[in-house]
Amino acid sequence: MVLIGSCTHSRRHVDWEIKASLRQGIDCKPNGLLVVLLPYQGDSAHLPPRLKENWNASGNCYAGYHAAPNTAEELARWIEEAYLCRETRANLISNSQEIMKYSQCLVCKETHSLRNAKVPPYRFL
Repeated sequence: MVLIGSCTHSRRHVDWEIKASLRQGIDCKPNGLLVVLLPYQGDSAHLPPRLKENWNASGNCYAGYHAAPNTAEELARWIEEAYLCRETRANLISNSQEIMKYSQCLVCKETHSLRNAKVPPYRFL
């Protein structure tokens, strides 16, 4: 599940996670890919390029795309649909692009990285 906020599209580590999730092989099935917009995004947002390659409005794609859910049951249904796509839609995966380099955000015009983050990185106890 990729939670999409205003600057998610330019986060290099998000692209890395999506690429790893979509890997396929003899002993490896891809993960399901579910896009959920954070509530403040309304019903649209900039998507990371790799995510764009795997979703389209026609529904003939690998990724599911939804605005924030209204109920836990709705979210559970979306997760189940994404899980089932591993078997039924894996042929639609596009994952051959190189890993994203640091790129300028289309919203705030900054380049997001841990080095120039305005908040300290998470610390685990």
